[in-house]
Amino acid sequence: MKKTLLIILSCMLAGCSNQKQETSSARTGTIICVGDSITYGAGVSETLDTETWPAQLQTLLGSDYNVINLGVNGRTLMKEGDYPYTENPAYQTSLTSNADIVLIMLGTNDSKYNNWNAENYETELCEFVETYQALDSKPEVYLLTCPDVILVDGQDYANYNIDRDVVENELQTLIKQAAETTGAGLIDIYPLTKDHAEYYSIDGIHTNAEGNRVIAEAVAETLNQRNG
Repeated sequence: MKKTLLIILSCMLAGCSNQKQETSSARTGTIICVGDSITYGAGVSETLDTETWPAQLQTLLGSDYNVINLGVNGRTLMKEGDYPYTENPAYQTSLTSNADIVLIMLGTNDSKYNNWNAENYETELCEFVETYQALDSKPEVYLLTCPDVILVDGQDYANYNIDRDVVENELQTLIKQAAETTGAGLIDIYPLTKDHAEYYSIDGIHTNAEGNRVIAEAVAETLNQRNG
């Protein structure tokens, strides 16, 4: 009888221990990467399945996560921009993806002289973040600062009418302010890519496989620290 009671007690304690372990386990699940052509992978167009930063993030994090690349070429954050992200089907996909984590890196195309408006950018970035925070899945939202812009072939201007000064001197500050205002996480990519021409494709705008590795490692480090 005593032996039977001991077995039952041991099973009950084991059950409690397992339940506690499950409750405290790190939250994993679906990660969506919202962005422009840098996220899509225009700098590694022939190896999208393996060398974009979302693809490399998937490799780093492993099978506990499902990383979905929702980057779209040419897209702006601002609705007044030439190609707003919110007008692309990827945006609706992002809202219905039941995401656990949302990673947002939008702004490089907003810096173009015909798009840029600092006040509108900050306001709309905060609204953009809050839209995801209000989803039923209650995802954790992270803002990524935009990578550096590299001048190539002796040019004194960046390709595609991207304004390097705006990217360096305004975008980074506004993204950080939006993260603080909304309570979103921040992953600071800009200083990791600053003046690293070896991280870019020939146009100086789109990161290559090495640059994408740097971005993916920074994101993975942040998420792993969070799981701590």
